[in-house]
Amino acid sequence: MPNPSWNQTDQDCDAFDLNWSAHVNGSATLITTTFDGRSVYKYDCPQPGSSNNAYAVNTSLSAWTECTAEVVFRIDGTDGNHIVLQFYLRDSTPHEYNANLYFDTQWTAHPYIWMTAPILGVDLQQWIDIDENGWHTLRVVINSSRKMWVWVDGVYLGSITHDGTVASGYTVNTIGVHAYGPQRTPPPSNRVLYVDHIRMSTSKVEPDYHGIVNVQGYPINTRMASLGPGNMGGLTDVNPVDVLRYLRTGMPRGDVKYGLPLVSAGDDLASKIRVYLGGAAKALQKMPVSF
Repeated sequence: MPNPSWNQTDQDCDAFDLNWSAHVNGSATLITTTFDGRSVYKYDCPQPGSSNNAYAVNTSLSAWTECTAEVVFRIDGTDGNHIVLQFYLRDSTPHEYNANLYFDTQWTAHPYIWMTAPILGVDLQQWIDIDENGWHTLRVVINSSRKMWVWVDGVYLGSITHDGTVASGYTVNTIGVHAYGPQRTPPPSNRVLYVDHIRMSTSKVEPDYHGIVNVQGYPINTRMASLGPGNMGGLTDVNPVDVLRYLRTGMPRGDVKYGLPLVSAGDDLASKIRVYLGGAAKALQKMPVSF
């Protein structure tokens, strides 16, 4: 992925330094250690998540209104993967932004990202195709108009625009990674998250195009297909159903249905490729390449 100058923070998670600090609640732990040859933050969060949780946070960023931020992480896959990673950012107002990764095989067939900015009604949920024993990169870009774009491993998932609500009781200019395990019966024996790197820049840079679909020079977005509410394990998916789908084999989650998202012909990310759906002209969605 192309990298901006990480002028806000570039924490390789070998220590709680450079304005980073660790916080734990209940019997959760958050330590520095070495895993898979990397210096990491190791989160271990026994149930219930409401009382046993941990977070690493930096509350000393320079004032910002737009950014690129990313976290490199790995889920421990030994015990059903019941864990949540919350990647949160608060700007100089503060407006609060969240990209939350849910890895919960009891309730869902696949992990998913839940993007919030910040209140119910503007949330966006999207399935993701990652495994539980590999390293992954979650990247967020926010512009000065309070619009947030989210990628995992270079796959563009979607964007939402903050409604301008000011968060109360929070420190401004903050970035953090929070983890907790949902309540389960019987309780899983282990919920572990490893974080290898946390970065943030005041410049806006999208990842490299993931290279799956390219039509006449257009990098076209494709992602795990949105199948509508109640599908694939009961996730309430507010994305429109992807009517154009294809099967990708040998992926981290096995044989996975991918979709080609459609947007209105006047959308900022509308390509010149049209699909007529119910008498209305839709367009295949381009990958974001500028902000």
